[in-house]
Amino acid sequence: MKAKIFSEHRCSLGEGIYFEPCSRYLYWVDIHQSNILRKNVDEWESRTEVFNVGNQPSTILNVNNDIVTFVDKIGVKAFNTKDLSCYLKGQIPNSDLDTPYRANDGVVLSDGSALFGTMHEKLNENVGFLYKYKNGMVHKLSTQFHIPNTFVEKDKTILISDSFEKKIYAVSMDAEHSEKKLWADFSDCDFTPDGGCKASFGNIYISLWDGSAIVELDSHANIVRRYDLPVLRPTNCHLVDKRWLFITSAKSPSLINDSVSGMVLCLDLGGEVE
Repeated sequence: MKAKIFSEHRCSLGEGIYFEPCSRYLYWVDIHQSNILRKNVDEWESRTEVFNVGNQPSTILNVNNDIVTFVDKIGVKAFNTKDLSCYLKGQIPNSDLDTPYRANDGVVLSDGSALFGTMHEKLNENVGFLYKYKNGMVHKLSTQFHIPNTFVEKDKTILISDSFEKKIYAVSMDAEHSEKKLWADFSDCDFTPDGGCKASFGNIYISLWDGSAIVELDSHANIVRRYDLPVLRPTNCHLVDKRWLFITSAKSPSLINDSVSGMVLCLDLGGEVE
């Protein structure tokens, strides 16, 4: 199975992928360049639209008509793709804004709240935090991660990777508290788990940063399939129409001849996900 190039626009750090089914637009971000990008999944020959919003957007939470709700280093924001206006919906606590953190992955949960994480610029010395956004307020949770990624809701937990530790945890939520339990351990591997999404039948797809692949895990964290990719650092993925797996990636500066990294790829899974 060979991945095809969906968007040739090369992101420094592509992430935060989201599909809006009514408009058929796929959205993603380039964290380092502070861009939100989008392209119609039914119009592969169309151009990729790029919107610069500043402050390192890290993940798309929701899209409603022209309004894109996303997370950046300030908090939860809304961007209007028609008039290009942007406003703050919920701010990260002021005490955290004074430190060198930026937002990372996140997700809207089944109860309508949003959960997202932050990471520190100096990973060896500091951990990041989890935040919950609800009713216009952002609250810090007690559970900590160095590099929080994945954010897939599964049963009564949320699967969150710590890409620094190379581990995936099942995080349980109780009111404003959270508790994590080890779910999958890749600490002996050369790659680390990054962003992910849920398959239509309950398995989990995980992007492998430095692993040139997407792996499919069952409910017990066993690897059941591996999909090789032409990029070293896939960052996130999203399943569209129970068939098409779209994948963001990051540039690999050490690979001189690499001309695909940073692009959005697509795998046709065919009947494998039915």
